[in-house]
Amino acid sequence: MVVLLAGAATWFFWPTSEEWLFHRMLPKTTQEVHEWSWSDDFLPHYVYLLRARVTQEEFDVYVAKLGLTLHTPSRKYEEPAEPWLDWGRGPDEKTPWWNPSPSLQSTFVAQGHDTWTFAKYEKGRLYLKSLKH
Repeated sequence: MVVLLAGAATWFFWPTSEEWLFHRMLPKTTQEVHEWSWSDDFLPHYVYLLRARVTQEEFDVYVAKLGLTLHTPSRKYEEPAEPWLDWGRGPDEKTPWWNPSPSLQSTFVAQGHDTWTFAKYEKGRLYLKSLKH
């Protein structure tokens, strides 16, 4: 019975978003990792930001592992891309490191129902944003 309760408690408190997966999948040589996340206490909504210094080759492998594919203006998604597919600014003064350009050029995307994950490589940095709304 104790094992069953411990297992249930572990399952209940286990993170529902994949934010930790994004960090765990970074190459071992990654430097200067910055992360920020927010999640709703009741609903499974979340926003996750990651910036890390990687090489272009490491970025290419990373987006392939995540199953992200190149965004194009004519690409169709399950829901309208706006307002979700947006690099935006960091949420507050605690994230001055979040400074990707607003351009969607060279952005790689995975989208399913109400979850968006996208990444791009700029200025020697990997920028990744994931959200569930």
